[in-house]
Amino acid sequence: MIKPLEKKDLPVWAQMCVDVYPDTTIEEMLSDYERGRFPDDYCHVIDGSITGFISLSVRHDYVNGTESSPVGYIEGIYVKNEYRKCGIARELIAFAKGWSREKGCREMASDCLLDNDDSLAFHTSVGFEEKERIICFAMTL
Repeated sequence: MIKPLEKKDLPVWAQMCVDVYPDTTIEEMLSDYERGRFPDDYCHVIDGSITGFISLSVRHDYVNGTESSPVGYIEGIYVKNEYRKCGIARELIAFAKGWSREKGCREMASDCLLDNDDSLAFHTSVGFEEKERIICFAMTL
């Protein structure tokens, strides 16, 4: 079952986020949630236990590799190790497709780091096509 993230889910969700984004902390994730940063996060649940999550957004700015706007965007997706290879991520992707269509999107996009071979393999296995590779730059002023 896929359901919207609720306050009672936050401790498990925040730990999963830290697993995905090791440069953050549980406290930062909880603070960001309280500030409304994750209005479209959904959990996958089996027998009352959260097994994974997906964070979705609608992007109206240009999204690399797409031709339309708005675009449904997967900001993050994660399935706990013990639940992997069971089709949960595919369920989350199917949910994201429907969610994106409901939001008026004709395309859906995502990204991963250049060296994240596991994420690249996952994305291509669920139907994404690699469109471009970029290196981003920043400068402190």
